[in-house]
Amino acid sequence: MISNYSRLWRLFVVLLTLGSAIGQGRAAENGQEILRKMIETRTALVSGICEIRGSRTVRTGRDASVQEEVKYDLRLDFASGRTLFEQIDGVAFLTTEDYRYYAPSSRIEVRRYELTELPVTGTSPFDIRTLGFYFGPGQYLRIPECIDFPRMRENMLQANVVKSAQEGALTVLHLELPKPPGAVGHPRYVVWLDPAKDYVTVKVEGRSFADWDQVLSTSEMEWEQINGVWLMTSYSASTPREHDFAADWKIAWKSVNGPMPRDDFRVERLIPPGRIAVEYTRKDGEHIELGIIDTSGRPAGALGLPR
Repeated sequence: MISNYSRLWRLFVVLLTLGSAIGQGRAAENGQEILRKMIETRTALVSGICEIRGSRTVRTGRDASVQEEVKYDLRLDFASGRTLFEQIDGVAFLTTEDYRYYAPSSRIEVRRYELTELPVTGTSPFDIRTLGFYFGPGQYLRIPECIDFPRMRENMLQANVVKSAQEGALTVLHLELPKPPGAVGHPRYVVWLDPAKDYVTVKVEGRSFADWDQVLSTSEMEWEQINGVWLMTSYSASTPREHDFAADWKIAWKSVNGPMPRDDFRVERLIPPGRIAVEYTRKDGEHIELGIIDTSGRPAGALGLPR
């Protein structure tokens, strides 16, 4: 009798464990499908023009920070691989089919990067489709795999869905991304998605690779459907650390999925009219001048500089 009871109990435990594993497998499978839909929604933006206005707080020292006004203008043509980001009276980033370019706020020089080269902090490009998983231009690259949308998409589609749940009308996923080379652990996120809006991200929390309960960053966003595309219209971000990065932005769309003139993405756009700048790159630690960018309108050779 005891033996039969023991066998029945072991069978019950096995079935319970198997049922739990099947349930977790289905949750992961459903979670992967939801991630795919989230990526598809962000991919629907093919081209556009938008303004970002608001404020951000940036660290200036161990115990100091400053709040800055944000005025960003973006021109986007993802189909051709061309994007232009300009901070009014600040830095500028240009991506073309061939190179990435960075101009500091002085706009007296332009640095050229190879497309495969990962820029350093402060010269990082900006892809609006990554917001929530990457803070934006000039920020610390905590997870460089999300620095641009193609890398983010690849890593999201390979993510491990640790947990999937419903929280009211929202779907909540706990994600582990593939471990970056040299990293100690896997990047982790908890993501709140709205099924009624094609699974846009309403809230994203970065979590510690060592402790799911430790929140590293929080991003929240609002979305509006324009021309059949769900677009982010507000974005806020913060971390629990004092004097650390924070953002509060409004995003106004002027054009969505319309034609974008190629001239909008010429390197001369990085230099204000009537100015000149030096274009350079670095190779093996060596500073290499590539030439002069001249928007002065003066004849070639008038400045005594090569064109």
